[in-house]
Amino acid sequence: MDREYLDRLREDTRNDVESIEQLIGFEIAVKVDSSRANNSSDLPETLACEIDENGAQLLIPSRKNFPDPSVVHELLHIRRFLIDRVPKIVICDDYDDWSPEQETGLTKLDNQLEHLIIVPEELEKRPTRKDYWLSAITRALLKLENDNLPDNDSRQLLLTHWIFLHLVLKDEALIKCADRLIRQMDLADPAADYLEAARSSINSKEKLVRAAFHYLEIDVEGVCLQTLDTHHSTALESKLSDIEIDY
Repeated sequence: MDREYLDRLREDTRNDVESIEQLIGFEIAVKVDSSRANNSSDLPETLACEIDENGAQLLIPSRKNFPDPSVVHELLHIRRFLIDRVPKIVICDDYDDWSPEQETGLTKLDNQLEHLIIVPEELEKRPTRKDYWLSAITRALLKLENDNLPDNDSRQLLLTHWIFLHLVLKDEALIKCADRLIRQMDLADPAADYLEAARSSINSKEKLVRAAFHYLEIDVEGVCLQTLDTHHSTALESKLSDIEIDY
């Protein structure tokens, strides 16, 4: 990582950067992505990361926006994919009937599932980040309650936030709010079943993804799990439909 950015991080984060770079064999780049900037003082600007078999780079809204806690979060994503070689959800290379919207949706879902594992680690490292996540889920639940989203979108988003609340944040007030929406949408049974499946498969990305697609009612056609290897610059794919799971 460029020294300009590395020097702005806490010592333990700098050590993590250097450890990850040594293990993956690449320097983690930092790139300004102005599309990540927003004009609302009510919404935080967020970082992101791009990861493939050739390495990783952090995307930041501006040169001045490089908060250590956010970097910690993105480093956990990088470690999962490039060191632990946990597979990520992608459109299969040989699948032609895809759309950019489908690809974006799968990326968001993969990110949300990764958060079930990453955010608890993040909160151990930076406990004050809990306020960030509480605010994010509060906004998400208000949006679900107030916006007229298609039923399927509302169902998927609510179940996703509900699982995150129960497995990660465990905030009683927000859980009560989510539970009320779950009952309004008549999702109590599938929500309970999805939570049980997520708990039992949390240590297997393959099983967790398969369970998510089942309970969120997402078609698995054309969807693959991709495992990255930076040392050989390879990205190996396996079809999600080939993964068997008992519900």
